[in-house]
Amino acid sequence: MLREAQRTFLSILCRLSESHRWSDGSRIAAQDYLRSFRRLIDPKNASPQADVVFSLKNARAIWDGKKEPATLGILAPEEFLLIFEFEDEDPEFEYRLI
Repeated sequence: MLREAQRTFLSILCRLSESHRWSDGSRIAAQDYLRSFRRLIDPKNASPQADVVFSLKNARAIWDGKKEPATLGILAPEEFLLIFEFEDEDPEFEYRLI
């Protein structure tokens, strides 16, 4: 899925491959990931894997019900571009997603 990634201390910029598709043939886009991560951290869903994204900006406040999932530190400024923003440096983030 990932074509390229650039990392700084508090962010990761990911360019997604445009060739990956869902089973219905539609392309997998950044908005699909954004929607999935917001669903993961939404306390209404009580996901047992939510802690995987706790290092993202606003994640703990969302989990505690103090902020909305839309404020999670993930942006999709382009169809195949994701930006992850962190509260603190998290060098293991990518590995926990596997």
